[in-house]
Amino acid sequence: MSSSIDLPRRRDEEGDFHELLPVDCPDCGCTVFQAKDDPGLVWEPGTSWGDECRDKQCHCHESPLLGQRRS
Repeated sequence: MSSSIDLPRRRDEEGDFHELLPVDCPDCGCTVFQAKDDPGLVWEPGTSWGDECRDKQCHCHESPLLGQRRS
């Protein structure tokens, strides 16, 4: 049996694939994904907030980044 875990993959804004790691948004607690090979690239949830969300007006919901860097 293999011990490796298949991570989800998504394309960034330039079309390159990245394996993703889930992290918590520091402002609202929702799951945000960051590129395993480049933690500056993030995929934010937009209108898909979790039950644990503390702020539905958070930047990750109001202006979500999809395979981009927050400036």
